[in-house]
Amino acid sequence: MQHYQDLIEQSVRSIEGQLQTFAMFVTTRRRLEHLLAANRQNGETVLNMFRAADLAPERGHDEGHDFTIIEYYDHILRDWASDTPQDEENARALELVREVLGADRRLGRVVVLGAGACRLAYDLHQSCEPVLTVALDANPLVLLAAQRILFGEGLHLHEFPAVPADLDSVCVERHLALRGEKPEHFHLLLADAFAAPLPPGAFDTVVTTWFIDVVPVDLTDTLGLIHGLLAPGGCWINFGPLSYPQNHPVAQRYSADELFALTSLAGFELLEKRTGRIDLLASRASARRRSEQVIASAARKLDPAPVRFDGDVPAWLLFAHLPIPRFAGLDVYRPEHVVLAYVARQIDGKTTLADIARRMIKEHGARADAAVQGTRALLTIVHQACSQPR
Repeated sequence: MQHYQDLIEQSVRSIEGQLQTFAMFVTTRRRLEHLLAANRQNGETVLNMFRAADLAPERGHDEGHDFTIIEYYDHILRDWASDTPQDEENARALELVREVLGADRRLGRVVVLGAGACRLAYDLHQSCEPVLTVALDANPLVLLAAQRILFGEGLHLHEFPAVPADLDSVCVERHLALRGEKPEHFHLLLADAFAAPLPPGAFDTVVTTWFIDVVPVDLTDTLGLIHGLLAPGGCWINFGPLSYPQNHPVAQRYSADELFALTSLAGFELLEKRTGRIDLLASRASARRRSEQVIASAARKLDPAPVRFDGDVPAWLLFAHLPIPRFAGLDVYRPEHVVLAYVARQIDGKTTLADIARRMIKEHGARADAAVQGTRALLTIVHQACSQPR
């Protein structure tokens, strides 16, 4: 929020300074005056939303982090600006998700991870009539905007195209409003999906929308999160591209084929998949648009998860959420190292790698940021030792 406020103030000061130029083309002066007024009004609208939620800018809070609340500002306009070509993007997104859902699938209790400004979450909720929908996102701006639009009187925000289509498109005021009925049993949750107050197995459907490639974790951990939130037999719906941030490790930039293979290894049955191409943020005010291939897929949680292998590597070594079976050779395994012996004793057919890692932190003082990888290395040693011919 502080970063947003600073950017608004810098932009206003910059335009005010440029307007001091003595000789200026009259049309240019009008354009700058229009931009100045729009920046001031827009900034005040956004900051008032935060003030109404008892939130205030705080200097130094974002030091060391690259996330800003304005990163997805244009997505609010895409979701809710009326009478724009972006409605086609929203309709196509819903169409692809409905295709992989199938006509008869009931959603039950739904959580949408990475709900953003909540248009797809709302469209699914109204068209599929689940028991309840929890729309979760870590960005307060998009959820506060969604709250105003879904349950209030809407919003007036400005669109600032990076490449305006013409002079009138330099900044365009948009009215963001709900054109359907206000949703019932629809809840907004501001939270980090990986630390959210959601009980295990609480949902019949988990929807990830533009999420699995954006979060700064390995997809194997994301699949574990989704698996844990689902009730037995629950359904995971994914929608979005595989467009990873530049700082994402290359080894974790999985292709679509790898995504589907990992889905199977992680304890899911892949039910359906679709690919389609969507024009993103296609506004009449902008001379620029991008087209991106998106993936829509549906997978069912298997319970219990079958024991599967990726080559010689068991899936429970790749995925921290899967139970570790009592494999051959474990009963006669007698390592000299006490830590290896401790790890081997934890394997009872129900305990997971994540469970053992938590115990290593609590009982052996393992570092929280290294416990999973360290435990995985120890389990690899145990498994390989037990697999050796005797």
